[in-house]
Amino acid sequence: MHALNRLFIGCMLIAGSVACQGPLHAPGNTSVVDQPDAHTAAAVLAADPIFTILEAPGGRLNINGMTGPANVQVRSPNMAGGDTLRVYWSGTTPQSTAIQTASGTTPLNFQLPINWLTPDIGRTGYLYYTYTVGGAGQTISSGKLPLSIIRGGAGVDGQRVAAQLNERYSNTSNDCAGQAAYYCNGVLVRVMSATTSYKAWNPSDASIRSGGVSFTYLRKDTGVTQVAWDKAQGIVFKAYTPTPPSGTVSVRLLCSFPTDGDTFSRVANGCGVDGHWPSVSRPCAEQGIDTVNEWQTHYRAVYGPVAYSDRNRHQCGFGPDKSGFELSLAVRAHFEAAAERESINEVVLQTWQKDIPRQLPLEAFFYTSNRNAASGLAGARYIQQDFFHATNTVLPIIRLDITNATQAFSYVEEDQAISPFGNTKSNDPY
Repeated sequence: MHALNRLFIGCMLIAGSVACQGPLHAPGNTSVVDQPDAHTAAAVLAADPIFTILEAPGGRLNINGMTGPANVQVRSPNMAGGDTLRVYWSGTTPQSTAIQTASGTTPLNFQLPINWLTPDIGRTGYLYYTYTVGGAGQTISSGKLPLSIIRGGAGVDGQRVAAQLNERYSNTSNDCAGQAAYYCNGVLVRVMSATTSYKAWNPSDASIRSGGVSFTYLRKDTGVTQVAWDKAQGIVFKAYTPTPPSGTVSVRLLCSFPTDGDTFSRVANGCGVDGHWPSVSRPCAEQGIDTVNEWQTHYRAVYGPVAYSDRNRHQCGFGPDKSGFELSLAVRAHFEAAAERESINEVVLQTWQKDIPRQLPLEAFFYTSNRNAASGLAGARYIQQDFFHATNTVLPIIRLDITNATQAFSYVEEDQAISPFGNTKSNDPY
């Protein structure tokens, strides 16, 4: 058999990875070189892929968290000892691997260093290889194997993120293996403006001064039906953990208030006394307030009940311990007016350093689909784009409808300004 009869390549998806086979072409020549008959080609395609990027299912390589190179495997039942191969990456900066010599049909493994690929995050390049028969004969180029480079965290799978948020939202247990409820359930969200004046993931100037950043803790049984400040977009934090993975900062939960705690006016990271009521707004534990009835009596000692009143300043807050956090949730069922229960609670987290978006436990961006939806979606799209431009990381936009008891969180592809592949859609303002 002539040596060129052994060479053929084309591309397909096999076993979750991109694989290629079909006709090889001599450089500068688009004609097929000795293509085998269709039955033979089909049998080989089904049984033995010969051009595979092991870490790239569906032709997408997510380099988020990768610490080593991407691995390219080239194999063919027609390779013979002494044949030489080299793999090429055609991206922003073209690269090529060292030449390897085949040993029969044993697969050849090539490595693509991660620094070859990072310049092409959000783009699609392609791989091909050259094949020299016997190491000294004609050199033949394979077909092109497309490869999209993305940097996506959990947000690449928006449907999965929404499902996890709904699961945490619906879990009303107050015992997380002996820890407080926020260790295993509920969803921490923070409303933010969409503006060029600052980054939505940074703490505000007020939060930097106080040492505390305010969030709302959403859970099905809290009765919260709106977010703070009548804003319609913001950020979502991942499930709370005291020992975050490497590369992610630890953001401690400091205290919680059953309703808006007027934390702007409080000392001690926003968890201490309120300047309007300095003698009675100390933390509940310092005042011996540890039952629902005691908190009610203390809270109702001043005028209300409306969504926001002097009661917010007068109230005492709870610590991050299991019993304190449980009580901060329990008293929400005992407000006098519906407006009080529908309004936010306030959970204070320790202020983090500015300008560290890659290190924050961010899970998604949200907008409220049941309230100011149009402006909220526009704002969430802006924040998603801004984050992508700062980090080359795709996080999903999630719809939030807290009036929907069964599915408060949902993912809709049409809402996204950036696709999971890192491709920017037409509404990119940059």
